[in-house]
Amino acid sequence: MEAKAMKNRVIIVVAMVVGFLILALGTVECHCGIEMPNCTPAKCTNACKLVQHEKFKSASCVVPPAGNYCLCL
Repeated sequence: MEAKAMKNRVIIVVAMVVGFLILALGTVECHCGIEMPNCTPAKCTNACKLVQHEKFKSASCVVPPAGNYCLCL
């Protein structure tokens, strides 16, 4: 009896995780990276808004080894 109850709990948890992933991943429709020397949050946000218009969610500056980038979601 305990094994059956445990199996049911695992199935419920897996279903909840899959449902959450489907709903959460559907919120970001567009993403891009813009090469931007001297990236600042204000410049990055303005550039992302120009590119993405109403799909803009967030912007952040990233400094990988290759140079500065502005990432838009």
